[in-house]
Amino acid sequence: LDEPGGANLVGRTTVEELVWIIRNARGVLACEGGTVHLAAHLGVPTVVLFGPTDPVYWGYGASLNLVAESCACPRRPCEFSDAGWHLRCVEGREDEHGHAECMTAFLDDADNLVARTADFFLELSPPKDASTERRSPS
Repeated sequence: LDEPGGANLVGRTTVEELVWIIRNARGVLACEGGTVHLAAHLGVPTVVLFGPTDPVYWGYGASLNLVAESCACPRRPCEFSDAGWHLRCVEGREDEHGHAECMTAFLDDADNLVARTADFFLELSPPKDASTERRSPS
């Protein structure tokens, strides 16, 4: 859902547009994956949500790497533990919609997640000057 101050652009942008958006962002909040790797490569501050993947291996030192603390799955991280790890919870810890507990637990941890994310971004330099010219995507 699109919310004030943020937007869900899944399926709405090309890779070139995504690069432009990230390059011009003050920061990125995303699940671990391609968008995060791109933001880190571009030097944009990033808050990363880790589900089945390992923040020790995939995390970036300059990022805020978060796992849902309320998830009690004993096999986490479970990436590459079997052929279907990325499609379903290998422990069967899913809700009625098939969403893995390690991801839905972020909803239980929302207050903590919001506070830590806000603190991370508030510690950054002040917002870019609104008069700064932004390059449009090619």
